[in-house]
Amino acid sequence: MSTTDVKEEKKEAKREQKLSLNQAVLDRNLLDAAERGDLATVQDLVAQGADVANAKDDKFGSTALLWATANGRTATAEWLLSHGASITERNNYGNTALLLAACFGHTATVEWLLSHGASITERNNDVATRL
Repeated sequence: MSTTDVKEEKKEAKREQKLSLNQAVLDRNLLDAAERGDLATVQDLVAQGADVANAKDDKFGSTALLWATANGRTATAEWLLSHGASITERNNYGNTALLLAACFGHTATVEWLLSHGASITERNNDVATRL
């Protein structure tokens, strides 16, 4: 392999690392905005490339939809669901959007989730149901 090839490979590796860091920042900001219910910021971040379906926090493994529903941010949850989030996704503890909304007492969000296909028989990893 020539010196030029090695230099090009190093440049490409740096570009990929930078893109990976940028994606991580976008995804983290998406989770934060969903938790706050900041729909305009959620929309902007997704337009910039934040990953609605796969961005997860390190501690709980919760996606933007799970953060939104755990905090009763129904409008944000509705937008996320219509843009690639899954109503059946679970975090590291087996909690779904429905279980989290119910756990934190967000009745309107629970009702909205049920009207959009969430299963009332869901249980988490501890075999707990909040309904």
